[in-house]
Amino acid sequence: MASKKKKEAEDIDKEVSKVEDEEQVQPKSDAEGEEGTQSSEVEQGAAEVKADKESDESTAEDTGAEQKDEPDDDKKEEEKEADVTAESEQKDESSKKKSKSKEDAKAESEQKDEPEPKKEKVEEAVAKEEEKGKKKDKKKDKKDKKKEELPPGAHLEPLLVEDQKKREETDEDVAERYAAEAEVSKKSDEVDETKDGSEDATPEVRGEKGEGDVEQKPKSKPVKIDPGKKYQATGKRKRSIARVNLKAGSGEMVVNNHSVKEYFPRDLLQHKVFEPLRASGAEGQVDIVARVHGGGIAGQAQAVGHGIARALVSADPELRAVLKKRGHLTRDARVKERRKAGLKKARKRPQFSKR
Repeated sequence: MASKKKKEAEDIDKEVSKVEDEEQVQPKSDAEGEEGTQSSEVEQGAAEVKADKESDESTAEDTGAEQKDEPDDDKKEEEKEADVTAESEQKDESSKKKSKSKEDAKAESEQKDEPEPKKEKVEEAVAKEEEKGKKKDKKKDKKDKKKEELPPGAHLEPLLVEDQKKREETDEDVAERYAAEAEVSKKSDEVDETKDGSEDATPEVRGEKGEGDVEQKPKSKPVKIDPGKKYQATGKRKRSIARVNLKAGSGEMVVNNHSVKEYFPRDLLQHKVFEPLRASGAEGQVDIVARVHGGGIAGQAQAVGHGIARALVSADPELRAVLKKRGHLTRDARVKERRKAGLKKARKRPQFSKR
């Protein structure tokens, strides 16, 4: 509104100035009456223009004052808020300074109360720590050297099964133990035979010593074998199969065209082969030729022993009771259990995973 009024006032001023210029240009010879009428009209127009100007200026001043009053109030409020925040900050800073000063005073008082450590004690403590560090470094170096020298797993003790521990005994001890067991079995067999009311049995046979008698080893009975016959039998263990040919002789034994000691070098396996002969008392009275195939060396040894026991029974049926009692005629049916689907072995399961 104010801008429009200003423009109107400017237009009026321009018209007035144009009129004045025209009056000056007009000749002086005009009539005086005309001059009077024109001057009166001009004066009236100028008065109206001035009145309009004054009214416009008054309205503009009123609007400007109102506009100025509004920002002045906002500025005053902002200034008040800034003053309040500044005062609060000053109070906080003063409280912080006071608390810091109190803490510093307490620390100084504590330091004054505590006795100052002597230089000598400090030096001794530092020296001890250095010595400890040097010792630790030396120990680490020694351990590293030992680890480099030793092969991996040298510090572990070997795990031995009981059978392996027994085998690691000296061979002489094992042979003596087996011989003692064979002697005891022979004595027990003879005692069983003489138990049927034979009071005339000598004290040596009963396993007792008479007065003045010397201990004698029990003699093995001769096996009833026809010298011109050959006896055949098959023995089995696990996947091993042995075919045994037995005849009367001097006690020679051949397995797959090798001697027993060559084919079965371990004493335990040799004992498994000769055990039926010792139990029946036919050791040294029979020649044996055996052929074995399948399985491992331990299974083959047990298969040969099984075949020898069967061949002895076919040669002399009276030996059946003795061999059956000791379990040489029973076929050992224990075999490796088959692997199941979803497992690593027969019973071993894969590691459990929760997710």
